Amino acid sequence: MTQRRDALPWTERNRSMFDTVVRKYNNWVKYRRTVDELSRLSNRELGDLGITRNQIEFVARRGRG
Repeated sequence: MTQRRDALPWTERNRSMFDTVVRKYNNWVKYRRTVDELSRLSNRELGDLGITRNQIEFVARRGRG
């Protein structure tokens, strides 16, 4: 039998909410690092990787998971 989310004790709900915030923040940090690193590459280096400059954010978002 699974517990309903609202049936969890108050402290467990807070921990779960906190864990979600931490996970989202860590994902954002990884995304920003990826964007920053790829943005530092030259167009030729990006081409060697098979991406263009306007694909950087898409590639960073996709690579997060």
